[in-house]
Amino acid sequence: MKKAGFPIGVLMIVSLGAGVIGVAVAFADQELSLQQVPAPVRATIEKHAGQGEIVEIEREIENGQVVYEAEVIVDGEEIELLVSAAGEFLGAEAEGEDDEDTDEDEDEDSIQWEQLPLPVQATLSRTLPGIQLTELTREAEHGLVVYEAAYETNGVEHEVELTEDGHLLESEEQISPAGLPAAVRAVIDSRFPNAEIEEAEMVRVTFYEIELEAGGKEHELKILANGHVLDEGDED
Repeated sequence: MKKAGFPIGVLMIVSLGAGVIGVAVAFADQELSLQQVPAPVRATIEKHAGQGEIVEIEREIENGQVVYEAEVIVDGEEIELLVSAAGEFLGAEAEGEDDEDTDEDEDEDSIQWEQLPLPVQATLSRTLPGIQLTELTREAEHGLVVYEAAYETNGVEHEVELTEDGHLLESEEQISPAGLPAAVRAVIDSRFPNAEIEEAEMVRVTFYEIELEAGGKEHELKILANGHVLDEGDED
């Protein structure tokens, strides 16, 4: 597996005063021809369609992300291919297939370095120089396709999580129960007396928190570095 090192991620919470924000309006679902989709998307669709007939392509917004859905007929069966705006293959399913888990996150898939989007490779290569990665996975989480890279330093396990455009979302570091802050341990002891702690991790999440005034009301936004809104609410 590709070698890559990482100074454990820093929690980034930025509070900004009232100001002007640009708002991007997402387009509605749109039907497109193969020639109208971006080149990386077209290449992925053609690769996975093979000798099948591409009958329809739609561009949709799912959980704030652009997704291309291509309907392909293969050996008389209609298949739906899902592709991200960056051209990443997100999966396929037969039309009419029971999809009871639509609202749940996808299962985690183990992948190879070569299957990572180039922005993810670039971030890992830059931030994890000289570190041997032990596992790479891909999954859907909070409406995003995310990539996790696991590694070990001095016997301590670490994980970093990134978006497909290479932005760091989260880092995790395994710690011993004895290393927990006294206040944290006090809460555990008060709620679960005599409990045995099986595993403990220190998690750092990277997002931006913005407080602003608009329309005479106070608002608070939590936004990832790639623009994905995690939470939005009015201040009391």
